[in-house]
Amino acid sequence: MPRYTFQCTNKNCRKNFGEQVPMGTTEATCPHCQARAEKIFSAPAIHFRGSGFYASDSKNASTSASSGMTEQKESPPKTESKAEVTPPPSSS
Repeated sequence: MPRYTFQCTNKNCRKNFGEQVPMGTTEATCPHCQARAEKIFSAPAIHFRGSGFYASDSKNASTSASSGMTEQKESPPKTESKAEVTPPPSSS
């Protein structure tokens, strides 16, 4: 179970404390005065900054060309060249 920070709602107490509660729990009981306490929402502890965290970040033209993952362009359809057959000269 995760550990969350709570703050007492009692005007005289207002103490912060940490408690291990199930996910989704937004209320707890203050261990000091037994009043209702609310969960304190804060910024996450981990930040993903810069490039390289997504699959699309690592793929560029030079990287994909060297790894053989280049997009194959559709070539124009090949036409067969047929030799034109001329009839033999007639003897008349």
